[in-house]
Amino acid sequence: MPNRHLRYSCLFCENPLMSTIGLKAFGNGLSLVGALVFLVLFLIGQDRSLINPLGDLWLNAYLEPHSIQFKRLIEQVDNGQTEQAINQLQSEWKDIQKRDRIYNFKSRLLFALAKELLRQRRYSELLHWSSEWVRLDERNIDAIAFWYEAIRNFPGREKEGLEGLIKSQRDFPESTLLSRFLIHAYRETGNTGAAESLARPIARAMAEVAAIGWQVYWNTKNQKGFMEAQSKLFSINADHNGRLSLVAELPSDLNMLRVDPPFHSALHLRIHDIELEVNQRKNRIQISDLPHKQMLQEEDSLVVHQKKHPKFYLPINKYLSDAGDTGITVKIQFEADLVVEGVVFPLADFLTKE
Repeated sequence: MPNRHLRYSCLFCENPLMSTIGLKAFGNGLSLVGALVFLVLFLIGQDRSLINPLGDLWLNAYLEPHSIQFKRLIEQVDNGQTEQAINQLQSEWKDIQKRDRIYNFKSRLLFALAKELLRQRRYSELLHWSSEWVRLDERNIDAIAFWYEAIRNFPGREKEGLEGLIKSQRDFPESTLLSRFLIHAYRETGNTGAAESLARPIARAMAEVAAIGWQVYWNTKNQKGFMEAQSKLFSINADHNGRLSLVAELPSDLNMLRVDPPFHSALHLRIHDIELEVNQRKNRIQISDLPHKQMLQEEDSLVVHQKKHPKFYLPINKYLSDAGDTGITVKIQFEADLVVEGVVFPLADFLTKE
């Protein structure tokens, strides 16, 4: 039987007319491709401003799927799930080096993974991944900090880890991560004076965050939700007793107040001793009675720590009289502490007193 593929391949050879037409079509196709390539190169040559936009388009097309993948992995790690991130680092991202376009994604994922491994006290894995991170970038201060913290938690290597943290923190005092690890180490070894001294500058910086961006929302008896239009932004100061306050003139048909404290990933703020004053009548609020979201409750305190969009609710309607006033003065008073690796500072210590 004749070879069918050979017959097809020699079709042009058997028919001179078809051979001529086919060769012309093939030649025209090559000419068209060449012309398009030449046109693109010519246009770029004539207008070099096209180079950056074309490069940006290519770069965005390359980075976009990696960005989507990175966001998904970070979300998982933030929820305590590390398996997929570790698999990604062991497979598809294994050979990514510092010079590569998507190295920033890998570095940020390593940071998130190291933080979660430390939280879960998985020190062997922390040592492995921080070692890998240092190998990729031996000048990365965060990688070095996690590496020494991992070593400090290995039996027999505690001294090596502590000395490494002390030296690195002295070399890089601007690193909050190194300082936090060293504060924690000082407290564990009973050096409370050194821990407090190192923690105070961090608390002072966090006080600037904690003092601004408080937002109070309200709704009325005929309204279910909270609207941005019915809210007020506050910055707080401390009075001579160290108490903080938010004061607002509000309508008399109030039903509920919602207080949104400021949030920062490094902020650890403990709110306690809350009082609600309505038209100069004070009411002590029990923390256990307060509904709250994205906050922790620790005995007699509500805590802002690592959870985005913290908020708590004050059922103000039960404190209002039936006088039918057109407006009321509401004052929310409280005390707050900043916590830096277990070292506690009253927020009022860093605020301008009235």
